[in-house]
Amino acid sequence: MSSYFNAALLIRAGSIRYNILTLYLFSRTDIKTTFLPVTLFSIGCAPACNMGSALQCMFWLWLQLLHFNLANQTSRTSVEEDSKNKPFRPLPSGRITLQQAIILRYISLISGLALSAMYGLRIFLINVGFAVLIVMYHDFQGGSHWLSKNLMNAAGYCFFEAGGTLIAACDRQRFDDLAKWSLMMSLAILATTIQAQDFQDREGDRTAGRRTLPIVFPVISRYTMLFCLPGWSVILGHVWQLDLMARSAVIILGTIVGFRYFTFRTVRDDEWTYFLYNGWLLVAFSLPIYSRHFRGD
Repeated sequence: MSSYFNAALLIRAGSIRYNILTLYLFSRTDIKTTFLPVTLFSIGCAPACNMGSALQCMFWLWLQLLHFNLANQTSRTSVEEDSKNKPFRPLPSGRITLQQAIILRYISLISGLALSAMYGLRIFLINVGFAVLIVMYHDFQGGSHWLSKNLMNAAGYCFFEAGGTLIAACDRQRFDDLAKWSLMMSLAILATTIQAQDFQDREGDRTAGRRTLPIVFPVISRYTMLFCLPGWSVILGHVWQLDLMARSAVIILGTIVGFRYFTFRTVRDDEWTYFLYNGWLLVAFSLPIYSRHFRGD
């Protein structure tokens, strides 16, 4: 009896570990590109943030990200692409079936809406907006054209950041001036630079029939990165009133990333440059923390 009980515990523990790893693998590639930058942004924008609200913010963001990832990875074209480009993901690796992943998608949607409702009407409506955007993007091909893709990605980030900011704050009913400015800056930056993620995926996007900016305008898209990243870096330094050293660091990083996108154009080069772009974005999204907690604004 004792040995049977111990075996049952081991099986259950193994199953829990397996399922946790499966959930992690759905979101693995977006941890550094989305979860960490948005978490820093939300905590930086939230006045009077404490550890408890910060942890709640992180859990809410992860649940929303999981829903997005499940919607993205359960389309048939995504499964085919991931089997070539990201075989570690749960569906191509066989950790979970497509039917199970689709069920999990709707469980994550309902769970996210229920959790948001607990925080009040404003956060619930933000979650509804984010959910509608996901359906438009994935189920109605909103991400297949470069203009709608850029705008919808920027709007999705904005919903993501707005909900995280309210949950991280002690006052969950309003945004203060710093948060409003931060959200507007984020929306503008992402709408004009989010094509950074598309350069490395040109072949897959072309095969899937997507008309991303690097495919439709292969030369102009490189120029957008060359000028927008240094330009936004200068604006960020001015808006957040960075000191000379911090301002120079942000501008230099933005200039390096923009120059790399323009100069180095192989898939491998674009993968490395996208990694640096996410570093720049992480810095940009962290600047409200500097303004809030170090300048006393």
